[in-house]
Amino acid sequence: MGLGPAQVDEGDLVALIYGVSAPVILREVSSSPGTPSRYLLVGDCYVYGLMHGETLELGEEGDIVLV
Repeated sequence: MGLGPAQVDEGDLVALIYGVSAPVILREVSSSPGTPSRYLLVGDCYVYGLMHGETLELGEEGDIVLV
């Protein structure tokens, strides 16, 4: 259960970014072999159970490129 911006589309990702106080919605905009994927920041969101970093240990850690 959660709330987010009206622009959220199916396939968008919910991400927890260190130092950011709320989860964010990311949309992959490009991906090429050998280069990092690039993401558009759609906005922040509210997701029950993710607001205080409760599940940081469940996800994948990695670098992202925002455009």
